[in-house]
Amino acid sequence: MKKKILIYDDEREQRRRFKNKLEQGLKKAGKGQDFAIETLCGGALQCSIEKLQNKQKELRDNGTCSDETTEFDEAAIFIIDYDLLKNQSTKFLTGEIIAYIVRCFSECKLIIGLNQYGHNSFDLTLRGHPESFADLNLGVDQLNKPDLWRGDW
Repeated sequence: MKKKILIYDDEREQRRRFKNKLEQGLKKAGKGQDFAIETLCGGALQCSIEKLQNKQKELRDNGTCSDETTEFDEAAIFIIDYDLLKNQSTKFLTGEIIAYIVRCFSECKLIIGLNQYGHNSFDLTLRGHPESFADLNLGVDQLNKPDLWRGDW
């Protein structure tokens, strides 16, 4: 069974570009057949985020929350762009805030934040960004690098 990768950016052309770069990297790494890549449109993302925010509110109010699932629960990887200013439904949210909500209230395995630290950032400190809720922060220019996708995801 293929592992699901979800991609979101608030601009349709960017979503397409991210998906194409990712497909190139996976293919070069010999992993293209292992993943099903889906892009989320603003409406689908907003609906899922609202469900997760409802869980957050329930937990705060009642100490427990529902087990309602979203598409994030089935995702092996969720890739989200940091800058989300174009979509009216997410204009007050950043990719970092969405990464937090997805991390806390879904079963998503790996969250990758894009472009928060530049389009081709590379962390030579090997410490990453501990202040980030994403598991990994990349620049979009790294999505098609096959070495990123080799190994057991």
